[in-house]
Amino acid sequence: MLKINTVLSFILVLVFTTTGYGQSKSSSEHIPSIGGHIGVLSYMGDVKGSKGSTIYTYWKPAYGFYLEKKIGGIFGVSLNGMFGKISKSQLDETTFRNFETSIMNFDLNLLFDFDNGKLINKTSVFAPYFSVGFGYLAFDQRLYL
Repeated sequence: MLKINTVLSFILVLVFTTTGYGQSKSSSEHIPSIGGHIGVLSYMGDVKGSKGSTIYTYWKPAYGFYLEKKIGGIFGVSLNGMFGKISKSQLDETTFRNFETSIMNFDLNLLFDFDNGKLINKTSVFAPYFSVGFGYLAFDQRLYL
């Protein structure tokens, strides 16, 4: 419980610090975008789950971060990360299978922004972009717990 409170406190401080910093700078400067997210992960695959279970039965928490830096008015670079766990357990008359795994994901992307003043106006509410990059996904699978 202490770990969850510490993480949530850090996220709140980060959000309010980023917002305050972002509002005090001129809009013409390219400051980095910093973000965080929390959510849930669920497994859908060949391990079906116990009778009466749904995809919501085996939810596990996940959290992550997002960093983006604009380079000029057209290009940007972003780094994303996600951490969490997934698990599933199938128990019926003929089958006993279960697993749990920790997941770590990182990706680095090059962005091309269409709202650069040449294709779409910079003040447009609609801001599409194209992204290309590479990622790394690692997991530590533990079977039959």
